[in-house]
Amino acid sequence: MNSHGIIGQEQAIELLEQAVNQNRIAPAYLLAGAAGVGRSLVARYFIELLFSVGLEPDQKVNLQKRLAAGNHPDVLWVQPTYLHQGDRITIDQALASGHKGKSPPMIRLEQVREITEFLSRSPLMASRKSSSLNRQKPCQKLPPMPS
Repeated sequence: MNSHGIIGQEQAIELLEQAVNQNRIAPAYLLAGAAGVGRSLVARYFIELLFSVGLEPDQKVNLQKRLAAGNHPDVLWVQPTYLHQGDRITIDQALASGHKGKSPPMIRLEQVREITEFLSRSPLMASRKSSSLNRQKPCQKLPPMPS
């Protein structure tokens, strides 16, 4: 295991680290692969790399805690949602409430608008803002509605 705790993604990690070190950050990155390969972990690590440039060690620890908790004010985590009685509900909320979706969860137009609005505002704590769009985990799929 390496210092960032991600196994099997050495090439991807190296490319992202080089981009940050050379300050050649693309406007967007697509992390693709089969379920369980660590896309979300790599995304979180990359955001940590981006945000930790120039930070003191104690500030890096605070950054890591905020990212791990999913509550950094300059990061927007977006998940596919269901539409239930006019409200968007996440996969976890659907599972908890027993909601069985007729269609698969998806990123909705309102969420894209929220991303645009979020990224248009100035960052609060970091030097930039970031948004991560995640897809559902296969273990969280809901059963299809009976016909």
